Amino acid sequence: MEKNLENTQTVESEKQERVFTQAEVNGLVARESKSAVERLLKSVGIAPEGDYKASLEAFRQWRDSKNAKIEKITAQMQKLQQQNAVLSQQLEALKIGILMEKLDRYTRLAKAYRAEDSTFIDALERMIKGLASKWDALHGERKNAD
Repeated sequence: MEKNLENTQTVESEKQERVFTQAEVNGLVARESKSAVERLLKSVGIAPEGDYKASLEAFRQWRDSKNAKIEKITAQMQKLQQQNAVLSQQLEALKIGILMEKLDRYTRLAKAYRAEDSTFIDALERMIKGLASKWDALHGERKNAD
């Protein structure tokens, strides 16, 4: 009977859950965190035994150099887009008969006449009509040589 009682106590003690102290829990969490960080670093190509701060600084420098390169290319692209817009406007002005010598002046004036809902050509034609009417008002009606 004593043997039975000892077996019962042994089984009950085996069934009891283990109680961890706070220090043990902290140690488990720290080990798991460290292994997770090492797996992450290994997945991005950084040796887990290496200097993390140096690797992070190298990454930041690489990222900054890429950002600077992107900013430079973006600025260059904007400049080229502006040049393209100016050249397109000048081409359109040449197509409707503006003289090459007066091209810059007329395109700048047409920009002032341009409304949000109109095209550059509409603004250019409106500007030419406005200038013609002002010319006629100042110098009298033009006489046709018939």
